[in-house]
Amino acid sequence: MVFLVSLYNKNFKKLLAVPAVFGLLFVIAIFVHPKVTPGIDLVGGTIIRASLEKETDTSKLYDSLLSHFNLIDLQVNTTSGPLGSKVLIQFSYNKELKQAQNFLAQAKQQRETNSQTAVSLALESAKYSQIVLASSDLPPQNPTAGSAIAFAEDQFNKAKESFAKRLDEFLVQELGLLENPKISKGEIGAVLGEKFYSSAITVSVMAFVLLLIVVFVFFRELIPVLAIVAASVFDVAAALALMAVFQIRPRGNGYRRHHDLHGSCRGFCNAFVFLFCTNRRHFPDCSSAFFWPCSRFNCNLVHERPNAFMVC
Repeated sequence: MVFLVSLYNKNFKKLLAVPAVFGLLFVIAIFVHPKVTPGIDLVGGTIIRASLEKETDTSKLYDSLLSHFNLIDLQVNTTSGPLGSKVLIQFSYNKELKQAQNFLAQAKQQRETNSQTAVSLALESAKYSQIVLASSDLPPQNPTAGSAIAFAEDQFNKAKESFAKRLDEFLVQELGLLENPKISKGEIGAVLGEKFYSSAITVSVMAFVLLLIVVFVFFRELIPVLAIVAASVFDVAAALALMAVFQIRPRGNGYRRHHDLHGSCRGFCNAFVFLFCTNRRHFPDCSSAFFWPCSRFNCNLVHERPNAFMVC
């Protein structure tokens, strides 16, 4: 330990390369590859929970759902508890229904400006809906924009009902549920999911601004303020990067594995940030902080406040 402390004291400027490299890797993992993929709560989709009567092979169920229903962003997980086992199925949308919805929305936008384009888009929407329905209802002859859009809406609504009914029947059969299956289904619209996502970003920015103000009022020095804020940013970035690597999706209501991962890397990341943001003048007694991976660094941040500590 003494050797490591001595190594840090003599080379802390050179060691700035360590957090810089890790910071670059975190940014690449979050925004480039493999990237953080928001969960259903943040982008919209469907969540299905069902009580299990027998053991289920989740990989087989995943493949069956994917092949029968063409689901995007599908996830299948099982949980166990005192009340029994449950299966959690999440997906963003059915590909054909999403295409039908998009074409229908475009047709409505073009209705006033270009009726012929609106008719073409509405009929294209109806074709995708009929793929889900496995039917081929004929559209009205010589349709106007209004009649074509009405026909597309009718086909889309029928397709949604048919899709939901077939999915429920499939799950009852595949999971071997009893006559009164305990299945709960929830849907989060894309608009609501987008609102959750924008609200999360807004709250995060406000939190960092308030943190900066409070810390500056307390310490009245720039370097400690930058160190604490940078430690918080680095902490969050590390958790998000590892979530991207392990394909753990952030959700609006949190995720247990995210918190476990967040806690395990907290001390490690904050230690590197102290290398990046501090020097011996502002943190004379904090050389041991680099080797103390815990959630609080009990350091003398400045000579005037020997009892001060930092919550990382």
